[in-house]
Amino acid sequence: MAFLKRRGATLAQLPEAALEGVIRSVQQVNRLVHGHHEQRLEGRLLHVRAELDHGESGVRPELWQPLCAELELAGLPCLHGQMVSAAMVGRLAPLLQARMRAAEG
Repeated sequence: MAFLKRRGATLAQLPEAALEGVIRSVQQVNRLVHGHHEQRLEGRLLHVRAELDHGESGVRPELWQPLCAELELAGLPCLHGQMVSAAMVGRLAPLLQARMRAAEG
């Protein structure tokens, strides 16, 4: 928490009860992720990436390629935690609308 507070993270300003809920949620998601076994999607997967995250971590959207027949990549100029901000949703919504219209024929 000290790290988050120093960075001015919104998460660090939550009330204690809310923060405990966030921590429980993250722990549950972690259990789900590690217990899940992916099945291949025989279709197109649109991967939307937060372009300012992951730097030299080696985490790349192309890692999804073995799990789908076709991988389409899109990027947002933000950090992962900012992907649902009003500005990024404003960029993402038209992209998703176009893909949905195309899929409907």
